[in-house]
Amino acid sequence: MCLAAICAAMSVVPASAQFRMDTSAGQAANAMGMPTIGDMQVGDAGYVASFTPCIERQGLFLPTLATVTEEPLAFAQNLRVEINADGDIVVDLYIGDDVPDQSQGLRQLALTIANASSCAAENYYFPNDYSDLRAIASINGHTSLAALIDSLVR
Repeated sequence: MCLAAICAAMSVVPASAQFRMDTSAGQAANAMGMPTIGDMQVGDAGYVASFTPCIERQGLFLPTLATVTEEPLAFAQNLRVEINADGDIVVDLYIGDDVPDQSQGLRQLALTIANASSCAAENYYFPNDYSDLRAIASINGHTSLAALIDSLVR
């Protein structure tokens, strides 16, 4: 019994030793001059990481706090996002120029999207980042995963 009390006491970290999370992800991005999906207006475009979308109610969403870059990463899979005239998010798959097999890269990126996590799960682990979402209207002009995949395997 005494051993359990000692172990419990050792597992408690004094508050003075903790790094405080005293700002939200959105405030941090804004302070560093990094635009987010939530900052985008009609006609704006940029790139987000391919693993950013999540699934909710059988739809694909982006968190409004996802950071947007002006240039894609040359060695990675990216999503080019744009806010169209209707205010919807439209996405084009973009494979970096340094990826040797572009068509395989596009298929892999579609598979990454097919395996997206649920927004609820992402919100559990990243509550500041995934609490506000915007729906993706289309990817490469397609409004369903089946149509997107069909276009990539032809």
